[in-house]
Amino acid sequence: MPSIITREEGEIGWITLHRPNVHNALNSEMLQEIYDISKNWEKQMRLIIVTGFGEKAFCAGADIREMAAMSPKESSIFTQLGHKTMATLEEGNPITVAMLNGFALGGGLELALSCDFIFAAQGIKVGLPEVGLGLIPGFGGTQRLPKRIGYAAALDWILTAKVGTSDEAQELGMFNGMVPKAELKEYVTHFSKKILELPRHAQIKAKKAIRSNDFALERTLFDECLHAPKTVACIEKFLSKKKESIS
Repeated sequence: MPSIITREEGEIGWITLHRPNVHNALNSEMLQEIYDISKNWEKQMRLIIVTGFGEKAFCAGADIREMAAMSPKESSIFTQLGHKTMATLEEGNPITVAMLNGFALGGGLELALSCDFIFAAQGIKVGLPEVGLGLIPGFGGTQRLPKRIGYAAALDWILTAKVGTSDEAQELGMFNGMVPKAELKEYVTHFSKKILELPRHAQIKAKKAIRSNDFALERTLFDECLHAPKTVACIEKFLSKKKESIS
């Protein structure tokens, strides 16, 4: 069976993690496939949605059985692949959405944290419990979780190997939204279509500026946007409507 299932709906690409016998755990094959399709969709798709196969799990984390058999060299290659895959989702042009249909633990939550938006079903469990196994998050979780929920809360969750409820995560701002599981797909699909109604060139540059934490880059990208033909057309349309409303 393929480790991921992909489908295209117009400018939206769906990635479904598909290793149901191990709760969609991330192994080398799956990470490589996520990376490859994300790179392939870089120009083709405006938005990528990542979810898990089945009702129970989004992703149980990295495949512990595979990791336990790795040599130091192999584990280094594995973590590099994980970081490369997460960075592709985070830094690529398509807007990325994690749809947590079930529990998201360890590398599974790290995968979600690398996406621009996270929407979760009510009643799921999330966490980065690697410390409980004598490990630490290895796919960017130590850097991305504090940005989502704050430094103090991230220390609490990571150092105590906490597995929390979706309600606890939502209160800390980990998710962009949380809805009943039966409504999740419809909710995310509606959100995605609203995103597609806005100018793509501005979204690409805004995402790049936000991720960079660089004021100088923001100024440069703003200037590029301001003089882009699509922006000029948008502004002219806005001003003409405003003029009509005044008259």
